[in-house]
Amino acid sequence: MTKILCLNEDNRDVVVKIYALLKQMLEEEGAVVAMENQKALLKAAVKHAALYQSSEAFLFIELFTSKSPKYRGRPEVERAVASLRR
Repeated sequence: MTKILCLNEDNRDVVVKIYALLKQMLEEEGAVVAMENQKALLKAAVKHAALYQSSEAFLFIELFTSKSPKYRGRPEVERAVASLRR
C-alpha cells in the first residue's frame, strides 16, 4: 500500500482513497501494531501532511498515534503531530 501511495502522490483521488482505507484498517484488531513497524508508510504520511498539506494524511497520523501503544501519550510524538497541524 505504501508503494501505491508514493507512486501516486500526484493523483489526489488515489491518495485520498488510500488514506481512507488506512484509517479503516486502524479499526481492525492488530492493524495498529502491524503499522507501527511500517516506517516507510509513516514517513510518507508525514511527508504528505507536511509538504503537501494533506488533511487526509494528517488525520491518519493523528488517529494512528492516538491508537498506537508505541506512540500514544509520548510528548515528543504529540509535539510532532501538533507541528503538522500548523
